[in-house]
Amino acid sequence: DLLGHPYLTLSARTLLIQGVSILINVFPIKACKCCPEVYIGKEGHPITCHGYRRRAKDRVHEWIDGGLNDVRVPVETFHLHMFQEVIEHHQRFDFDRVPAVVDLCWQAGAD
Repeated sequence: DLLGHPYLTLSARTLLIQGVSILINVFPIKACKCCPEVYIGKEGHPITCHGYRRRAKDRVHEWIDGGLNDVRVPVETFHLHMFQEVIEHHQRFDFDRVPAVVDLCWQAGAD
């Protein structure tokens, strides 16, 4: 019985977001400006940052206050309707994106 799974997935996603939001209010989160590393605590660690491909490497992390999207990285997709043309590169800002999990649940039958 797969009919209930999209609804269970959406409610679990909502519960996860609420839980992480509550934890962020209790525990300070630091995120590095130069890489995807996240630190939970008042001050970040002094370990070397390896940065992204084109950025300067082997330097100290630049810690800023983090948030929900640093802990739970959003993966978004374009929501295409049946028989809709493919979205071309130059059109990518003309269409809304939705979280990929939400789109999969919608395709599986959730409203």
